[in-house]
Amino acid sequence: DSLTVSYEIIHPNGNKEVVTETNPSFVAKYVGTYKVIQRVTDGKLSANAEKTLVVKAAPQKVERLHGEDRYETSLALSKKIPNQSLDAVILSNGRNFPDALAGGVLNKELNGTILLVNERDAVISKMITETKRLLKPTGKVIILGGTEAVNQKVENQFKKHFKLERISGESRVLTAIEIAEKVTTK
Repeated sequence: DSLTVSYEIIHPNGNKEVVTETNPSFVAKYVGTYKVIQRVTDGKLSANAEKTLVVKAAPQKVERLHGEDRYETSLALSKKIPNQSLDAVILSNGRNFPDALAGGVLNKELNGTILLVNERDAVISKMITETKRLLKPTGKVIILGGTEAVNQKVENQFKKHFKLERISGESRVLTAIEIAEKVTTK
């Protein structure tokens, strides 16, 4: 035996939609509150009822990515990216966020991701290892900001392994402008 249910949904904006299902497990298209006129037909039986339907978003599975500090959190995020899938790894100062915020636009534009760095050998080593995993053979490393933001030690260590470019200006505002120009000229 099959059960056919027709729903006339009156959306909050007044638009009407009729949904007919056989053996329904009614799933509304929209989250919200709707006036519903329900007509149920099962062979000989028929019933009409008007009711209010409140559709709530299904609970989403939330995954928390984190590390012991901001550098480990940066690595936890990048671990979700497949091996050798990026054209760019973008390095930004982990203690000062403006360059990383401005550089976020480069992720999509250059098929890249941002990794946070500082001058500690352990952080540099981990980020070099992760960069090797992430970059395509033709990929490159881009450093955001001048040597006050990402110091020469970091640059020298990465130069040993990767093609490297630095995007910087005389201030964080001018660095942001340089980043914007990189995006608009591509």
